[in-house]
Amino acid sequence: MKYNIVFKFLAIALCALMLLGAAGSAAAIIGMTEAGLYDISVEELRDRYIRSDGASMADHIAVYYAEANLGGVPEALAEPTVYYLGPWGRTGWFYGVFDPAHAGYVLKDAEGNVLESGGAENLTDAEWYSFPVSGSYKYVLSITEKTATASQTDASTYNAIPEGGAWVSNITIDTEDSSETVGRGGSIVIGYIKDTGNGVRFEANSSMDEIDLSNAPTTCVTFVGVDGNVLYQTRNDVSDCFSGNESGYLVFDTTRKLSRSAKTTPETVPETTDETTVTVTVPETTAETVPDTTEETVPFETLPANPTKPVVTDTAPEDVTFTESESHTMEYWDEDAQKTMVVAYRYAKLPAYTMELTLAPGAYRYDSEYALLNQVWGYRNSLLAIMGVCLLVFAVLAVYLCCAAGRKSGSEEVHAAGFNCIPLDIYLAGGGLIIFGLFMAIVEFYDAADLFSQSIQTLCAGVLMTGYAMSLIFVGFCFACAAQFKTPGGYWWRNSVCWRCLNLLVRCVKGFFFGCGWLLGKLPMAFAALGRFLLVLLTPLRWLWKQVKKTFAKIGKSVNRVYSLMPLTWQWLLTGFIMVLLLFAALAGGSNLMVVLSLCACVVVVLYGAYSFGILLESAKRMGKGDLDTKVDDKYLIGGFRTFAGDLNDLAGVAVVAAQKQLKSERMKTELITNVSHDIKTPLTSIINYVDLLQKPHTPEEEKTYLEVLNRQSQRLKKLIEDLMEMSKASTGNLTADITKLDAVESVNQALGEFADKLEKAQLTPVFRHPEESVAMMADGRLAWRVLSNLLSNTVKYALPGTRVYIDVMAVEGKV
Repeated sequence: MKYNIVFKFLAIALCALMLLGAAGSAAAIIGMTEAGLYDISVEELRDRYIRSDGASMADHIAVYYAEANLGGVPEALAEPTVYYLGPWGRTGWFYGVFDPAHAGYVLKDAEGNVLESGGAENLTDAEWYSFPVSGSYKYVLSITEKTATASQTDASTYNAIPEGGAWVSNITIDTEDSSETVGRGGSIVIGYIKDTGNGVRFEANSSMDEIDLSNAPTTCVTFVGVDGNVLYQTRNDVSDCFSGNESGYLVFDTTRKLSRSAKTTPETVPETTDETTVTVTVPETTAETVPDTTEETVPFETLPANPTKPVVTDTAPEDVTFTESESHTMEYWDEDAQKTMVVAYRYAKLPAYTMELTLAPGAYRYDSEYALLNQVWGYRNSLLAIMGVCLLVFAVLAVYLCCAAGRKSGSEEVHAAGFNCIPLDIYLAGGGLIIFGLFMAIVEFYDAADLFSQSIQTLCAGVLMTGYAMSLIFVGFCFACAAQFKTPGGYWWRNSVCWRCLNLLVRCVKGFFFGCGWLLGKLPMAFAALGRFLLVLLTPLRWLWKQVKKTFAKIGKSVNRVYSLMPLTWQWLLTGFIMVLLLFAALAGGSNLMVVLSLCACVVVVLYGAYSFGILLESAKRMGKGDLDTKVDDKYLIGGFRTFAGDLNDLAGVAVVAAQKQLKSERMKTELITNVSHDIKTPLTSIINYVDLLQKPHTPEEEKTYLEVLNRQSQRLKKLIEDLMEMSKASTGNLTADITKLDAVESVNQALGEFADKLEKAQLTPVFRHPEESVAMMADGRLAWRVLSNLLSNTVKYALPGTRVYIDVMAVEGKV
């Protein structure tokens, strides 16, 4: 029983579950250790990340507001103010992490006046955060029409950025020493790139991971769009074009090379062509007024304040404080003027703004993840014990499976069978493909599918199911390895496709050389040899096709065998579980056709079960009434139903055979009683008669004769009674036999010698034919003599006088 296939199946399933539990516990321990959740609570961790994301959002909102309302940045160059891509590519989220339906913000100045607000209002049961803002924003100095200048691109630069810019999904930065790629591609964007006309500018968002930029010169920089096409690629050294903006996100700007050389110079901007529409005079700055030092030591210029969106003029506001001495330029396309305009700007110090953020329950993008994390956090002190128990049970089950691999119940022979016969390389390749497919399915569902976008619990359920499937494949592969490694004769290697392909390759090489020798030796038969060679080359394909068919046949047979070995109740439970999984997958996939097909499959299974049960119940009732000749028709029955039908048919057959044996036994008993009664009656009658004669007057000679007859008939009666008792013992299995080695020829000669007189009186001539050498047999001497005595006695009684009695002794297939 310990090697029963059901026990093996349960052990594999439980072993995979323990492996998943141990891996999950280890992952949870590592994750919480990395997140510091053994020192702080989940609420503290959530508050820390909310404050970090809120501060970044406050910086963006304040900068964009200042640039639009104080810096005079044209609308064509205005950045997105608040809304970024949210989870799974959804738009309309505050900074990608706050849901505007459950969150609201207010931007205030130093006096507490509301400058800008957005999102939901009058939120109840909400959290409140305040973020002071500091930094710098772009202040426009001049807007001029672009003059005819030489193109900045060369043959080593590829630019396919559409007009107005494009979203970027990943960036690849190659240097002489390393290569680094940021972003996952697909619909997840990490920033926006645009062609300013005077260069290319890229700004990252919160979705972009951190990147460590080395000081090594770049050899190739590539920006890829959400459609997978290259937007921009340059093979020049642009390492000095990377920087960070006020929020700490990556910025790539090829106009920096020009802007660094375009420091404010004397009195006016360079003279432009006659088509220039706007010219702005900038006050002179020198090394004495704007030293090239840190922000704390720069004597900032002040220009007149402008409370509303400024108009670019030739005068500078008094309350605008610049944070650096150099000016920058960027370009945009003016739709009204249908011209490319050049904007000159400098970075000014941001006013003292404060952003107040209000969050209702469910406003934070990761609230569902934190809720799940909070549940796991409650078991943080038990995870190590759970992992230990899982590893212990896994080790015990692994030892059992290693011992049970290749063994069958009731047999000591070790040989791989069932699924374990599948070649290990096919098993490994197939299992690897299945695991890779499950992994890619999870990745795709996580990125785009509605199935896992509903809740983190659904995603975790899918991950657990996939992880359990991977664990089952791994444990099953190890079990197959153990079974094949234990099978003698190098079965695991000789059963593999690699070995067979290698063997076929060797045969092909031998065939090739044989063909070459044949052609050289017998040129007229060259075409025949070539044909044989081609046939050998085709042999691997034929063998591979046979192996594929054989493998699928084994898989189908093994699945059917495992399924049939389960009790009928388990079969129905398993079938119901599969139907529920199919229906769940169809509902989750959102396909009406799949839902209808799943429901139809469930109805078909139920109707088929009812039909099968009806046939079996009707057959059972018919057999119960005594109709054992009609068999159950199992033509359309499968699985447990076919097995049950076969059992009913076998039961009916056994009942018929038992009835026939009973009738035969009763008939033989009747005949035995009749024969024994007749045989006993003869000597008993003689005894009674001679006893009666002895009671009458008689002579001594007559008395002697009477006593001899009485003795002979009593001995005969005794023998009959002993035979009857021996027969009774033999029928009940209580007959004892002393088996020894006897000479069959000698036993027959002795019996013939004992019956020689009787045979002679009956005028019977015995003819004994036997081999010259002795013929040994294993038998009880007493019982063997009784058999021979009975045979010869019956011969004397019933054989025709004057005939021959043939007695043959021979050894046939180990029997005499």
